[in-house]
Amino acid sequence: MLLRGKVVSGKGEGRMYVCLDEYKRQFERVLNFTPYCGTLNVKVGTDAIRKILQELGEGNVISGFKSRGQEFKAVRCYPCTIKKVNKKAVECALLLPFASRYQDVVEVISPKKLRDVLGLMDGDHVVVEV
Repeated sequence: MLLRGKVVSGKGEGRMYVCLDEYKRQFERVLNFTPYCGTLNVKVGTDAIRKILQELGEGNVISGFKSRGQEFKAVRCYPCTIKKVNKKAVECALLLPFASRYQDVVEVISPKKLRDVLGLMDGDHVVVEV
């Protein structure tokens, strides 16, 4: 499945979540890589997110957990690649948190900072192949 979207800035919360040991260990086990502490937000639209869920189902579910009195929700995870025009595709994973403030944005993680690897800035168009 191909998704076309635009890079947008988030609130910086993805960095905190991806770096939590419990999430990180599960990402390592499921994806076979240690994620960079941060996510790339890609605005794809609500129809694209519905299509992912309809066609690909739940994907790999990263379990939620409780820590220090706070509850962290489960995350759907789908291996994918991402690329910018005229750049080589990079292996990564698309995340759809069960609880998210976004309705039209997916989060993408990889072992490296995707903004640097692909030379991305807000507003750049990318293609995600799930």
